[in-house]
Amino acid sequence: MKKSILCALMFAACACLLTLPGCGGGDKPTPEAASAPDVSRLGDLVTDLDGGRLSLRGPKGWKQMPRGKHEIRFSNQEVEGESVSVTVANDEFNVGTLTLEKAKELKDEIGKKGNAVMVGNLACVAWEVKLSAGAKQSSRALRIATIQKGRLYTFEFKAYDSLYNDTGILQEVVKSAEFGEPTQFGTQPEEEAQEVNSDFSVDFNATTEDAATEEPVADGGE
Repeated sequence: MKKSILCALMFAACACLLTLPGCGGGDKPTPEAASAPDVSRLGDLVTDLDGGRLSLRGPKGWKQMPRGKHEIRFSNQEVEGESVSVTVANDEFNVGTLTLEKAKELKDEIGKKGNAVMVGNLACVAWEVKLSAGAKQSSRALRIATIQKGRLYTFEFKAYDSLYNDTGILQEVVKSAEFGEPTQFGTQPEEEAQEVNSDFSVDFNATTEDAATEEPVADGGE
């Protein structure tokens, strides 16, 4: 008798655990939650970028650097050579706002053999480039590009090869981006450096062959 009561109590406890939020088979992350940025990893919202068209959050604790050819750039002061930046150009593909289907169609043109992916609610093209070796050591970069309201935005995470591991922070920055109408004249960044083919792995469970001949930029420079 005691054994049957004990078993019943254990069964009831297990059923309760399975229905509580965050326990067992309880609540699961919603699509909205999956698309939202992890604000615990991000800093304050930076507004009025690209003439008022763009607002975003940079990595938490990273220093905002001089603009140079970028619309905005952040440097990790604790990890040498690690940075996140955004460049802007006009939409030469005339798509207005990128969809996933259009990203699949244009991925080779936008990303030089890139991959069409969803980052939060944004259709994007993602690819990696291997940067030319500088005075210290070679670097690589993950780039995520999207077209919004007739503007091509390219988000980049760059780090030395030996320290290239936290590419997820770039996805959080991309998720935080908000796009609007211009309030003033936006910048026109320089053209991207020419890239050449080379064996190289890419994130997002896919591969690409892409390498760039670019000189690494020291922290504090352009």
